[in-house]
Amino acid sequence: MVLNIIAVGFGGLFGSIARYLISHYFSQFSQLSYPWATTIVNLLGSIIIGCLIALFENGLNINNELKLLLIVGFCGGFTTFSTFSLEFIKLIDKGQFLVAASYLLINVIIGITLCFISYKIFK
Repeated sequence: MVLNIIAVGFGGLFGSIARYLISHYFSQFSQLSYPWATTIVNLLGSIIIGCLIALFENGLNINNELKLLLIVGFCGGFTTFSTFSLEFIKLIDKGQFLVAASYLLINVIIGITLCFISYKIFK
């Protein structure tokens, strides 16, 4: 269990640093009105976690700690959107379309609504 926690921690460290570096790079173009850094991080994270899970499901045999470092740690530190994307795809793969739709709506619509409300309350 301790090795799992250390693996997740190191992965999160590197994922967070990667996110910061991408955000820092795109902040040089701060006159852009679109939040490119977040979009790129979310899309890259979705690609990375999709590739990793596919490789592991297709038999790439690596130890559990490295899987945790890459998926939970790195992707989690890089963006939680990657996990959200993967879980949504897994629900679709299982044919749980109603659950997938509610998962999408709850996380996106309610998440943004709660962020907006809390932002306005504490502003």
